Amino acid sequence: MDHNGDPNRVTLVTCDMSPGFAKGIRGRPPDAAGVIDEFHTPESLALSASAFRVSNE
Repeated sequence: MDHNGDPNRVTLVTCDMSPGFAKGIRGRPPDAAGVIDEFHTPESLALSASAFRVSNE
């Protein structure tokens, strides 16, 4: 938070599903809700379903 913003005023943080992003926003801002962006959720579900199908063939 090096841009003189007030992290306590942030109420929502959106990011992709990578562990690096999750680690980077964890605990900062303190009261913000985290939301995974809508592009990555269906992509992740499709990849998981595909891997499940392959492992059960």
